Amino acid sequence: MSLGISTAIPILHLTFFGKYVRGFDKLPYLQYWYYGGISYVFGGVMYVLRIPERFCIGKFDIFGASHQILHIFVDLGFILHYLGAIDSFYYRVENQCPVI
Repeated sequence: MSLGISTAIPILHLTFFGKYVRGFDKLPYLQYWYYGGISYVFGGVMYVLRIPERFCIGKFDIFGASHQILHIFVDLGFILHYLGAIDSFYYRVENQCPVI
């Protein structure tokens, strides 16, 4: 869950301070970081609340347990963060650093 929560730090920074730096007006890769963070947090919440085995005891012992759901959402979050990092890299390659 700390990965998902830490995703909010650069998003909030760019939301509040990005308008003051030239070149940060269009950041298409933020959606990947945003959804990746949500995926991490959602998987963690499902695991902590023990959903769905809390409601159907014994039915999810082999497949569909909250721990397995956690791993699926962590993998999804990793893939989304990876896509965001690749998109960020190519954005920086194509555009000059706004500080310079």
